[in-house]
Amino acid sequence: MKLKLFFILSLGLFFFTSCQKAIYNEREKALFMAPYYGQDVVLDSISTIKELTDYFDKIYCESKTADKWPVLYFDLKKKELVNPSEGKNILAMGIEPSPCGDIELEYDFTRILEIVKDGYNIEVEGIRIEPNELSKYIALQYLNYGQDAKYSPNPRHNGIWLISDKDDRLKNLNKYIAQIIDGYVKMADQYAEINYEKSLNELSNTEFAELKKDLSFHLSFKYTEKQPEIRVGY
Repeated sequence: MKLKLFFILSLGLFFFTSCQKAIYNEREKALFMAPYYGQDVVLDSISTIKELTDYFDKIYCESKTADKWPVLYFDLKKKELVNPSEGKNILAMGIEPSPCGDIELEYDFTRILEIVKDGYNIEVEGIRIEPNELSKYIALQYLNYGQDAKYSPNPRHNGIWLISDKDDRLKNLNKYIAQIIDGYVKMADQYAEINYEKSLNELSNTEFAELKKDLSFHLSFKYTEKQPEIRVGY
């Protein structure tokens, strides 16, 4: 089993170095939604990461009326966040809002993949990477199986934080959101091969539901008051 796992992950790494897919099929798109998602986000008055998180706070904390998590729409052809129903190749992507101020949570940070953006530079778990390498770190987080203490010990109950300066514009995050989406789809296909010996599209509906439960998609946006500082050269 370990040899098989090594082979699959090695093969997966080859695919992670290839070009991102422009379009995903319906099953791949279904990875990003759950029954508790459903509050569509209109971006007309939202341009920065702080404005986005403030919008979530207003809906979920101030009004205390929303019972569903927000949904952002991503144009898979243009690779950018868009308003609901814009274009033909749109991915509906459920987002986990930050907890309200009166809720105290203790995080298991091994189960959170922290992605920090500083201008053009980016780091994952405190390690600077090339801007186009982000996709493969999704697999390292979910399919680590205890090999590296920086990443989750198993695929369940993981999340992804995309962190940037409060004034960073959403359009500057599009490149990294596209890589997160691509890495998540490829990781899910690897997981299907490891656990079911089938591709993602070959799974039965019951198997796919089990996979989605194990790999529940939790992406959250965070901002910093000051520009993050990523050291160059390590």
